Amino acid sequence: MKHLQRWCLFIGVCFFVSAKSMAADSIQVCTQAKAAADTARKNGRMGFFKASKLKPNEIYRYDIDSKCYKKTLLSDSSIHTAYRSCFNESMQTSLDSVFKLDFFGKADSILKSYDKSGRGYKNADFPEGAGALQKFVDKKVDLPRDVQLSDSGKVVRVFYSFIIDETGKLSDFKLLKSNCKACEAPVLEALQKLPAFMPATEAGQPKKVKYIFPYIKPL
Repeated sequence: MKHLQRWCLFIGVCFFVSAKSMAADSIQVCTQAKAAADTARKNGRMGFFKASKLKPNEIYRYDIDSKCYKKTLLSDSSIHTAYRSCFNESMQTSLDSVFKLDFFGKADSILKSYDKSGRGYKNADFPEGAGALQKFVDKKVDLPRDVQLSDSGKVVRVFYSFIIDETGKLSDFKLLKSNCKACEAPVLEALQKLPAFMPATEAGQPKKVKYIFPYIKPL
């Protein structure tokens, strides 16, 4: 019984020391975050951290002003949660003042308005939209009569990537995945006939991007 009591006491002391150490680390991290936010403000910059809604593990750093915004995917999404939280908290007063509202309460709608007006991020797009792109490729692809798939399904799946530059020009076509060897060339030929896209934009400026096109055709 005494041995058990000593063990419980040891565990309790270790937990207390560990919790105290973690709290100290969080305070230090928070201090660093607030200092970084102060430096950004002194240099006339504002920013914040925000997780992707579709992929919560992806954390973005946003740099924003009244004219445009730019987002950067963090190479190390394990940046301390306390750092991101404290940085945002420290930056909120400035953001609220510039946008004249509770910025973080309206962040999504603010970013969407920037995107729609060409001041934020917009992905490259086919001139008449995704539906027209699919119809164009379907019309141009001439599949072989005797299609043999490498899986047990009854759907052709061929994925290509290509680069869309700042002018909308397409290049560097690469096969990513396919379950139909004989279908790869016809799909590539169709993609190479595509007209220029409307280029992607970031912070209102054209940007080179990689585009992935999935060709999916039920047999």
